[in-house]
Amino acid sequence: MRTQTQKIKPVIVQGSKANYLNPFSMVVLSIKLYFNGRVSIFLKMFVTVLQLVAIAYWIWPFDFLPALPFDDITVMMIPLYILVFGSPAEIVREAQNQNAETAAVIEAKSNP
Repeated sequence: MRTQTQKIKPVIVQGSKANYLNPFSMVVLSIKLYFNGRVSIFLKMFVTVLQLVAIAYWIWPFDFLPALPFDDITVMMIPLYILVFGSPAEIVREAQNQNAETAAVIEAKSNP
């Protein structure tokens, strides 16, 4: 049994796609992958349709899961995760490295 002082730590596998837990970095990574020409056009079309369905669910006046307060956000994030997990690993790593380089440049400029 867990005591209240023990915290649950997320499982992060180094070098895999399983370490995308930050929603903001997931959105940035998904945008880079969406505009990358090497990602499958069929995957992009599938994600676009899912995103349109998610937007319709967000606008819809009735809530199918009223007990969950953040279900709209979750439904909006599912297509982004599908795009990242459906893209080839080397393209995802390349886009992730670009994110890390951009973050390093921003941090260097903010700390003179």
